[in-house]
Amino acid sequence: MAADPEPARRPAVPATSSTATAGASGAPQTALERLRARMEAQQATVQTRVGAPLPARPPISAPAGSMPRPSTLATPGTRPATGSLATAPAPRPAPGTPMPARSALPAPTRPPLTAPVRPPLRTPLTGAAPASGVPVRPPLRAPLSAPPGTPVSRPGTTPDRARGPVAPMPMPTLSEIEQTVDHAAYLAFSDAVKKLLGFDLTQYKRPQVWRRANSFAKQKGFANLIALCDACKADIDLRTELRDMITINVSEFFRNPEAWEQVRTAVLPDLLRLGRPIRMWSAGCSLGYEPYTWAMLVKEAGAGADTRILATDLDETILAQARASVYSDIQMVGVSPKRKSRFFESSDDRSVVKPELRGMVQWKRQDLLRDPFPSDLDIIACRNVVIYFTDEAKDGLYRRFAAALRPEGFLFIGATEAIADWRAFGLKMLSSGLYRKSGS
Repeated sequence: MAADPEPARRPAVPATSSTATAGASGAPQTALERLRARMEAQQATVQTRVGAPLPARPPISAPAGSMPRPSTLATPGTRPATGSLATAPAPRPAPGTPMPARSALPAPTRPPLTAPVRPPLRTPLTGAAPASGVPVRPPLRAPLSAPPGTPVSRPGTTPDRARGPVAPMPMPTLSEIEQTVDHAAYLAFSDAVKKLLGFDLTQYKRPQVWRRANSFAKQKGFANLIALCDACKADIDLRTELRDMITINVSEFFRNPEAWEQVRTAVLPDLLRLGRPIRMWSAGCSLGYEPYTWAMLVKEAGAGADTRILATDLDETILAQARASVYSDIQMVGVSPKRKSRFFESSDDRSVVKPELRGMVQWKRQDLLRDPFPSDLDIIACRNVVIYFTDEAKDGLYRRFAAALRPEGFLFIGATEAIADWRAFGLKMLSSGLYRKSGS
């Protein structure tokens, strides 16, 4: 077997005990011995350059965990004792101390990982006592008036399913509201209003009228409705306010613009294609906002010379103001500047309707519940008028409206005043608040 040429190529290094023993014996070196000899030669080279040998490491035979663990922190300015955390370098070993092999180093040991114990998020209301250090939530208490076992919950929290759902607050029914009405006093008030204003309140919803009327009397400082009616006999202004309260004269030009846009794009083109004068009826016209809105749309569509709009209302005082056709800037909010300049004459803070529109409208007082209806109409508009009528009064009114329309005529009502059984009146529902009579 040929001798290993590797030692001949390496620089001469001081002999160690292991190399000297191997050379003395003259026995051939194994691969492990050659590797150890290289490591010792490298160690000797490092020691020669640095001037001191590397620190010795614990022998391989040292049991696991025998390495000292730090116990105390070193005091600044003092040399730490063995087993403490120190920043000073360890003493260097004596020259010539062999460096142990890397495999002889013991593996460091770590303490076993343990999961931290978290306290429970909530402590049961009953059962064993909670662990030490965990805050105890106070028990919930049911209302004093609640029977045992009633589900309870803290304010602002959702009750647990285990406790059962919390019953919603009951809402009063219509029958319960009607029980608060003094019917004898209501009949006396109805008779007084009929004598004062000519209104028949028997076909109005009693709970709503009773609530509004009592609120109005309390606001004016009267003890009851009869005292209010007695004062209205001598006070014209108070009588006018009572009339406005009952009839709810609240409206504006182009109220609910999306509904009027549908009228402009879908209803008027069909009516203009008929090739004859259009007959319209604005039932409950109030101050004239609705009939003049119709007149402006008809004029913009290119018609209007022979169009006739009947405008009726129960209140003569309101009709007198509508006939004057004078509106303040606040009342003109729904009118665009373009329409205002075309159809109104403005002066100071007032706007007066021009004659081209005023000539299209005919004003008349009418009670929808008692007076006869016109006939052969192309369109009827009665918006937000019947909200306080009884269901029987509404059905009779819609039936009469349908009879007053020509075939394929239109009925235009408020969006919240849907007709429940429109088929029974021979109508077809086009959209919310817009109906059309079936053709003959």
